[in-house]
Amino acid sequence: VINMCKYAARKADLIIAPVWLHGINDRDIEHIIEFALSLNKKQSTPLIGIQNFLEYKYGKRPIKQESWQEFYSWFHKLEQKYKTKLILSRKDFNIKKGKEIISLLNRYRKTKPYPQDWQPISPLCPVCRNIADNKALKVDIKNWQVRLRCSKCGKESKTSLENAKLDWKLEWAALWHVFNVAVEPYGKDHAAAGGSRDVCKKLIAVLKKTP
Repeated sequence: VINMCKYAARKADLIIAPVWLHGINDRDIEHIIEFALSLNKKQSTPLIGIQNFLEYKYGKRPIKQESWQEFYSWFHKLEQKYKTKLILSRKDFNIKKGKEIISLLNRYRKTKPYPQDWQPISPLCPVCRNIADNKALKVDIKNWQVRLRCSKCGKESKTSLENAKLDWKLEWAALWHVFNVAVEPYGKDHAAAGGSRDVCKKLIAVLKKTP
């Protein structure tokens, strides 16, 4: 894995994104940070982005989920120790919400165009755990939260942006940008003229990146 990371770092932008399991791999996380820094790689996006372990209803639970306060507290200490940024936001990946993205998507939507205040995410309702067709009412980047209205229970609430899924077309473009790839497994209808791949190629151009 180490050799693969070294090779990938020579060919493209790389992000190493391990999951922190408190009490299990604390020292391993530090080793990974040290390895990432040893690559001495200059790139426009972060080289390392450590994830917090989150519990899922049907997933395995090797440990208890740490609070975000605990997570950020520990990583603030690691930032001071290693003199590198570990607490990231979307600004670190040069990802911006712009009216040009909405206009571009609407160019290919013959019915139900997106309004100018549309947010390209599906947030998970913290009340009933529904994620389908929920409306993101307001995104608070500073506090990393989204206010939503649930399509199932009708409740308005707030949740972390970590509990929101990016619109799939924008997810394609974002992943192409972050991982510097141009490959996506899809049905041939997505490759048709004016199809998903064409749209995503134009979306990624908004990010000033050619897949």
